[in-house]
Amino acid sequence: MRMHTRVSPIVSLILLVGVLAMLPACGSSPTATSSSGASQGPGTGSVVFTTTWEPPPRTLAASKPAPLGPGPAPSAPAVDVCVDYGIDTVSMQVLSGANIIAENSFPCGAHTGTLKDVPAGNNLVLRLQGSIGGTVLWRGNSDNTIGVHPGQTTDAGKVTVAYIGNDSVAPTIVSVSPDNNAKNIPNASTVRIQFNERMAINTIVDNVSIRIVDNAANTVAGTVGYNAADNSALFTPESPFVSGGNYTLTVSPAVTDMAGRPLPGPYVSNFAAHTAGTFVRPVLLETYDGVSVGPVGIVGDPLGNVMVVGTIRGTPELLWYNRFDAARKQWGASARIPPESFAPLAVGAVKLVSDNTGNALLLYEYSMNNIDLVLVAKEYNAVLDWSRTNVFLSSSLKSSQNPTAGIIGGHVDIASDGIGNAITVWVTSVSGVDSLWAKRFLSGVGWEPLPVQLTFTNDVHGTGSISFPKVAMNSRGDAVVAWGEPTSARAIRYTPGTGWEGSISTLDNQASNSFPSVVMDADGNGVAMWVRTVSGEVMANRYAFGQGWEAPVRINGTDITRSPSQTDIDVDGAGRVVALWGDSSAGPLRLRARRYSPVGGWGTIVTVADLTGGPPHFSMNVAGQGVVASRAGSPLNAYAVRYDGNSDTWGNVMIVDDSPATGALEAFSYVGPNGTPYVTWGWANNDPPNTFASWVE
Repeated sequence: MRMHTRVSPIVSLILLVGVLAMLPACGSSPTATSSSGASQGPGTGSVVFTTTWEPPPRTLAASKPAPLGPGPAPSAPAVDVCVDYGIDTVSMQVLSGANIIAENSFPCGAHTGTLKDVPAGNNLVLRLQGSIGGTVLWRGNSDNTIGVHPGQTTDAGKVTVAYIGNDSVAPTIVSVSPDNNAKNIPNASTVRIQFNERMAINTIVDNVSIRIVDNAANTVAGTVGYNAADNSALFTPESPFVSGGNYTLTVSPAVTDMAGRPLPGPYVSNFAAHTAGTFVRPVLLETYDGVSVGPVGIVGDPLGNVMVVGTIRGTPELLWYNRFDAARKQWGASARIPPESFAPLAVGAVKLVSDNTGNALLLYEYSMNNIDLVLVAKEYNAVLDWSRTNVFLSSSLKSSQNPTAGIIGGHVDIASDGIGNAITVWVTSVSGVDSLWAKRFLSGVGWEPLPVQLTFTNDVHGTGSISFPKVAMNSRGDAVVAWGEPTSARAIRYTPGTGWEGSISTLDNQASNSFPSVVMDADGNGVAMWVRTVSGEVMANRYAFGQGWEAPVRINGTDITRSPSQTDIDVDGAGRVVALWGDSSAGPLRLRARRYSPVGGWGTIVTVADLTGGPPHFSMNVAGQGVVASRAGSPLNAYAVRYDGNSDTWGNVMIVDDSPATGALEAFSYVGPNGTPYVTWGWANNDPPNTFASWVE
């Protein structure tokens, strides 16, 4: 067995006067030279030295355990105090009595050094100190006093630098991820063990003290690293865990803290990799603190990479994002979306779209006084990251017609054609009159200089007359906007090369139409969906390209909708449209669906789930593979249901949020090009609240 108290080798060499030569420790590369001055000053000299770094006392060190499994234990690396204990700063000082008369620093890995520009004098002492995070934990003085003469170099000899910390408490494990008895963890998971204090790195990364075995007692090959920022050890397997496999993690008492004190005893926990075809255990996407933190959108690219954007509610309110690497099947680290020169007190509606190269557009409202809203957009480039500049979509109107002072919060939307062009719409209210506006984004060019007013003088009906406009766009740039009004549901189309239609179409002339949804297929056909909020009827109208809008159709049959805002719609590459809504015609609120096929028209009504407590978010790829995410229960849990467009069938309800002690915030869904469904949601009752994601492997 290897004792932890072996010291690093003493390195000796002849030093040139006035030059700091640094020799590597334990095979490290030579470091750059440094000294306290570029030239020797008058009346000063230099001091040279060699060092020996000592680990904590041998009486505190733990010995290595027997191998944890069949076969010999891998050999552990030699101790390098500087690396293993994380010493980040070494200061060299010359003292005359209690006064420091010369001082500089040098890398811990250098075991020799020169301190220049030392004032001449006798009975001086050379002191070396090693610090971690500003705290001195190692110290050593020259064995004898020295004298420094002008223009000459004094050899202080060997300086033994010993541990002077007074840690007398054994370390403990704060948390382990995945936690004990966790099920369905992602196959590409990294196992994380967090300690309550900084640990001796060599006792972590020796490939002996932290081991994982499968249910046949075979050791899982992998590497162990250490993150000093949060005192955590990270075990990364060489290959993903086997689907459905059971594993045991053991952390040996040979793991020690900076003072050489071991864990009180071995730590053992168990976990299981996910079962193929099921949603993996929720993965934490961010760790921000705020009044509430949650997602506001999820998009992906043709390679299967995914991006989630979320908000941090508090003062100020901020935006963050995280990306999923499809090749590694892992999320990255969350990051703030670059802030502007201001910190808004409130962030309103946020919308996110992307093209087929991974670029994205983010549309959001903000307020500096919790009263007035401003609508802005920000660009994301898959290579260059987020733009640091907001584009004020309505800034040109401020100096002319001034409608931005009356932006109606939440009544905004944006859609993309897949190659980077986009259209955004929003509602303003000035002097009690609502107006609907649109602005185009051109790939490689940017936003057009002026927005277009879609509703005209004879199309508005007073305060609150235009609600929740929705825009859809197909791959060739055709677009349709639908919205609700007090006495009708209405729509207007956009065609590349022609522009916006000269008149607005009425989809329904019944009262209290609201909460529309709209899609457009690759051939330019569209379907708009909305709710008659008074009667509880869910309505739809189809646009046939080159022919116009058809008659409105009630698609919820005899069901009476209890929550009219719970609607969503999407279309696949074959033009098949799936519409979803909530109803309460037979007891508990249920999530229902109905499909439109270009061949057979509207099909039968299907019950997707016998529970729903939040708006459904439905996503479907061009092949017709889909997933809907929502929340239900008490407290609310996020759930998902998969959809197969080829057979027009729904799968079983799968709870993706497995923590019954929390309340799930609104859930969002996305389906990758290979059919992989992703779901993201927030936990409202955590302290702090957090955002999670799950997907099917």
